[in-house]
Amino acid sequence: MSCRIRTVRPVLAGLVGLVAALVCAGCVALPESGPVETGGPVAGQEVGDAPYFSPPPPAEGASPVQLAAGFIRAMEANPVTTAVARGYLTNEAARAWRPDRGTIVYSSFSVESLGGSRVAIVLDDARRLDRRGAWEGEIPRAERTLRIAMAREDGEWRIVDPPDALVVPETFFRARFERVALYHVHPSRQVLVPEIVYVPGGDQMATRLVRGLLEGPRPGVDDGLLSFLPIGVDVELSVPVTRGRAEIALTSTSGGGAPVDLDPESSKLLAAQLSWTLRQVPDVERVSVLVDEVPLTFPGGATDVAVTYGADFDPAVLWATRGLFGVRDGRVTEIVDGSERPVTGWFGQRAGDYRSIAVSLAGGDLAAVSADGTRVQVGAVQRNQGGADPEPPLAVGGADFLPPAWDHQRTLWLVDRRAGGARVLAGRPSGGAATFTPVEVPGISGEQVLAFLVSRDGTRIVAAIDGPGGSSDRVVTARLVRDEQGGVRGTRATRELESVAEADLTEVVDLGWTSPTTIAVLNRPAEGLSHVHVGPFDGSSGVGEESFAPRVFRNEAIGVVTAPTPGVPLLLDSAENQLYQVSATGRWSLAETPSGLTLPTFAG
Repeated sequence: MSCRIRTVRPVLAGLVGLVAALVCAGCVALPESGPVETGGPVAGQEVGDAPYFSPPPPAEGASPVQLAAGFIRAMEANPVTTAVARGYLTNEAARAWRPDRGTIVYSSFSVESLGGSRVAIVLDDARRLDRRGAWEGEIPRAERTLRIAMAREDGEWRIVDPPDALVVPETFFRARFERVALYHVHPSRQVLVPEIVYVPGGDQMATRLVRGLLEGPRPGVDDGLLSFLPIGVDVELSVPVTRGRAEIALTSTSGGGAPVDLDPESSKLLAAQLSWTLRQVPDVERVSVLVDEVPLTFPGGATDVAVTYGADFDPAVLWATRGLFGVRDGRVTEIVDGSERPVTGWFGQRAGDYRSIAVSLAGGDLAAVSADGTRVQVGAVQRNQGGADPEPPLAVGGADFLPPAWDHQRTLWLVDRRAGGARVLAGRPSGGAATFTPVEVPGISGEQVLAFLVSRDGTRIVAAIDGPGGSSDRVVTARLVRDEQGGVRGTRATRELESVAEADLTEVVDLGWTSPTTIAVLNRPAEGLSHVHVGPFDGSSGVGEESFAPRVFRNEAIGVVTAPTPGVPLLLDSAENQLYQVSATGRWSLAETPSGLTLPTFAG
């Protein structure tokens, strides 16, 4: 038998139930009087700083309001457990409760009586994560009220209908949850695609990640992505880590058994998914998998795989050239190991007047935007052949092109800022020609776009949108649905990064990737002052080590120069054509690169 490939699944009933419960709760009209118990706003706390906490069980004779407040606080147990919280529920509700179907994060809460056996739990600044931990963003104000019913059981009030979610304060979330990623496979099968998730640290971290992988790509969000984990299985109980080995025991849930024989390619891709996902768990060095007690085999016939496996599938595309490119005297040049040399071909031999340049990941193709922005020249970085004249580049006309972007399938992305709004184009040079096809991206196409990025895996576009009438600029992201050959099949809903919105950026100048899951946003809030904000591309706010807090540069910067490759520094291009590098302490200093280089860029 061969491994079946999963692309998408129906929406999970549990998550739908959680959303429905919240929507229903939003219809409640709160009374103007009655007993109120409030959990005050919680102060900031560093990651990993949460103290041990064993919450108390329900107090004897507790009122419905007191019981509901105790239930919410019981979910702050550290280490993370819901054992005490279940004691606040009726026996039937405790058996049915599924807090693993989602997470709700709030800043503070209050509980009000609705009379009799019903209460309302009102959450302030509430945000939602789905069952695997992916950030879904702010819950509308009308849906932040949870309506809870109570019943008497053995003479005490107990909760009948708890929300199927873990409901925790922001400080607890920041201290106990880790920002990590689930890795699915690009349709080209050449690279992994990360999905940011937040899961509790500790002994259950490996279990949560494996269950997230078993969910597969999200329908309507991650369309086109692949997973090579078996279908119709679930984790038996948990994923123990024994002497550095994560031992994944899976059992069939469909009754028909799951296929366990993998062809060589599927075996490699499964090993890459598991190794990249579980290397984020402390102390995990190797991974093994049993399906109905039958071991899965990995490349070479081994029954386990090291978490260092899979460098070839790195979403940062490690085969990409690491040289810094730029323009000197109108010719494109490359800096490798401190040495500068002009590129070969047209762009290295013929001087031009350019506004921006972009180099393909392999370093074999180059796109250059003319100084007036109306033309993009696309050509090969040719090798010298006996002094022959270089082949002239192709030319694409438009109104006002932003700096282009390349992905790992050698697709060139263009954004042309026309009078009626931006147009997104994608094409691939081939055989001396290139056809660029418009890609309709709602929320980006037709907008006043200031800057844009495409991830190296080619599945995500990020754009900065000009705020009308002097209002704050926005940063939005959308999923690009790709096929095996690199074609664009469509896009998925565009989301605004709420973390950038909270930073209130008024003049976004540039964007850059700092890792496959984080971006840098360059903002100039005042003359002679620049801020660089770095954070995750999912827009999650107020969590993790990077939350778009500004790194201040007391000068005018005209661009960020970044690459998502480990070890490549974040650089700033100043108005004086000097490159600055930021240190671990946040201080900027001149980078050790040749001075006077214009339009500096890394591949991508």
